[in-house]
Amino acid sequence: LDPRARLTPVAPVMRSSPCPPDPTKPPAPEPDPDAALRLLSWTQDSESAFVRVRVPRGTRAREVLVDATPSSLRVRLDWLPESEAFGGALRETIVASETLWTLETDGTETLVSVVLQKTERDVEQRAWRGLFENDEEKSLQEVLLELTNADERSPAHSALTHETQHAIEEMRERRYQMGCGEFNPDEGFDDFRLVIKN
Repeated sequence: LDPRARLTPVAPVMRSSPCPPDPTKPPAPEPDPDAALRLLSWTQDSESAFVRVRVPRGTRAREVLVDATPSSLRVRLDWLPESEAFGGALRETIVASETLWTLETDGTETLVSVVLQKTERDVEQRAWRGLFENDEEKSLQEVLLELTNADERSPAHSALTHETQHAIEEMRERRYQMGCGEFNPDEGFDDFRLVIKN
C-alpha cells in the first residue's frame, strides 16, 4: 500500500430487499407436513407381509422404535412425540416375536422396512386385503398379482381344498377359452351358467 495514496471512506452497503436467488443453487425443498413417518407401500407373500415406512433423511437405526404385538404394529422415532408414531391395529394377526426390521437408504429416501410373519399360514387364509383395520382394501387383482409374483413354493394341487381345486380348474378352462378366441374378458361376460338335466 502506498502511504501517499488517499483513502476514501466506503459507506456500508445496506439492502432493503433480500438478495436475488442464486440460479446455480437448486431451490430449497418445500417443508413436507408429514415428513416424519409415512407408509410408502406394503406387499405380501403367503407367509409374510412387507411394510415400507418413510422416515426423515439422516435417521439412525438407534432412533427407530418398532413395536409389534399379535394385533398391532407401531413405528416411531425416539425424538418424536408418541402421537406422531405410524401404525395401529392390524386387520389380521401376526407372530410378533418373529418381526424383523431394517433401516435402508436408497439415495433419495430413508425407509424402515418391516417384515411381519402371518399367523394364518394355511392355504385358504394366506391373502390379506388390507394392512390396518381402517385402511382401504386392495383389489382382488392386486392381491392375486402379489401372490403370483411372490418367490415361493406353491402347494401341491392335491393339498388344496376341493373348492380351491374347483376354482383353479375354472381358471384353467377360461384361459383355454381365451387362447382359442372363445372368450374375451375385455368385451364383458356373464358368468351365469345353466345346467339342464333329464
